[in-house]
Amino acid sequence: MFKTIDEFKAQCPEIYNGVKDDGKNIGIQEEKTRVNSLIPFLDIDKKATITAIINGKTIADQEFQSAILMAKVKSQEIQTMQQENPPSIDPKAETHAPESPKEELNAEIEQKQKEKEEKTVNNILARLGLK
Repeated sequence: MFKTIDEFKAQCPEIYNGVKDDGKNIGIQEEKTRVNSLIPFLDIDKKATITAIINGKTIADQEFQSAILMAKVKSQEIQTMQQENPPSIDPKAETHAPESPKEELNAEIEQKQKEKEEKTVNNILARLGLK
């Protein structure tokens, strides 16, 4: 039986190094998993996510969850306000066509001209026996 780690390391260096390497690899993998689980939250609250990564926090950390929840609520409130607000208005832009009798008269004349041309085409087609 070994009384110290140094005794174990001296008498069984292969086993010691194997256990040490396995522990290191497991730690690296767990750290990658922890960081990768936090990264999706960067879009919600960048500062809270980076702080959690630096301080070794996980998704289960209550402070982190609270920060993400508050950021999400604020984001939804802003989005709701943007949806409820009417669109921007340019005071210089006309909101509808000018109402003038001249334009109405021109439109009426154009319509009558179209009808007249259509009637002429239909008469020609009828005389040729095509309609």
